[in-house]
Amino acid sequence: MQKAKRETPIKERAAKVGVALKPTPAGVRAVLADDGASPAARTRAKTALRAHMKGAQVKVARAEQRAIEQPAPVQQQQRHITVAMQERAAAAGVELPAAPDTSAAGGSDEAKAALGKHKKAVQKKVARAEQQVTFLIDLNANF
Repeated sequence: MQKAKRETPIKERAAKVGVALKPTPAGVRAVLADDGASPAARTRAKTALRAHMKGAQVKVARAEQRAIEQPAPVQQQQRHITVAMQERAAAAGVELPAAPDTSAAGGSDEAKAALGKHKKAVQKKVARAEQQVTFLIDLNANF
C-alpha cells in the first residue's frame, strides 16, 4: 500500500510554517541534467538530491506537527483571557451566554464581528455583576 502523495510543494509548506530550507547542493541538478556525466557521478548526484529532499521533507513535517500540537501565542492568550473571564463570572454568580456559532463563516469578517460583539457583551455583563456584588458588600458593611 502506497502513501498518499502530497500535492502542496515543499517550499509552500515550509513558508506556511516558517521554516527556512537549505538550497539544493551546488552542481547536483547540473550533473543530473548532463547527458555526458558518468553513471557513478549521476548515482552520487541522485543520492545527494534524494537525501536533501528527504531532509527538507522531514524538517517541514516536524514543524507542521509542532504547529498543530502547540497553539499560536495569540490563541493561548485568548484562551487565557476567556478562562479568566469565566472565573470572574463564576465568582460573581453570572451565567455567561453561549458564544455564537461561527464555524460556517470560518475566518470571515462577519464571524470576527460576531465574536467581538459577544466578547463585549460578556465583559459588560460580568463587570455589571461585579459592580452589583461590590455595591451590596459595601451596603452591608455600612449598616
